[in-house]
Amino acid sequence: MRSLRSATLRAAALLIAVGVGACQAGSLGGPAPEPAQLTVGSGEVPGDLQRCAGAGSVDSYLTELKPRNQEAYQALQDAWLQLKKEGARSAAVAVFSTGQPSCSARWGTAPGRSLANLVASFPDDHAAAGAYQRGIFGFPTPAADAQVAGVSIGVATGLSENSWVAQRSVAGRNLYVAWWQDRAVASFVVTVDLDATEARRAAEGVEARLR
Repeated sequence: MRSLRSATLRAAALLIAVGVGACQAGSLGGPAPEPAQLTVGSGEVPGDLQRCAGAGSVDSYLTELKPRNQEAYQALQDAWLQLKKEGARSAAVAVFSTGQPSCSARWGTAPGRSLANLVASFPDDHAAAGAYQRGIFGFPTPAADAQVAGVSIGVATGLSENSWVAQRSVAGRNLYVAWWQDRAVASFVVTVDLDATEARRAAEGVEARLR
């Protein structure tokens, strides 16, 4: 069963690995707020989801996660190292779940309903746009003109020009994945078994704080 859950994100990544290529340039803008000020808040998630302990700085979260779930730790650590190589200066996370035992699960695989959000800050728009183009957590960024079933790109997502959203049913679970860049920030949101309205509300809450 665990292997089935662990395959959820990998399967979804394969579903959008079509038309990967160049995408739009980053938007112009001034310095963005700190990542911890941008992550999904408790008021932006359904009432049955509780905020998991350790939310905040990605480094602090990783320290707490490591002894609890090595696989989940490694996946997030790899993503954070990738972002740092691309110029990220700092990052913050927010995780919500219907039960505390699910808080240490690999993102997108927890039993029950869940939401995870990673927000990273870069020196400038150009660096953030470059990180967006390279994708994250094994999810490639589709070309701006790609047509992939279940995937919205650009302004159609309701987020930013540099954005994509994938909505799929994978292994019997409803998965929403969003990756986007605005100003000098890149943000990732994954939800499991939230409806489309609930998932969009959380992602759009992050984007609203960037505008």
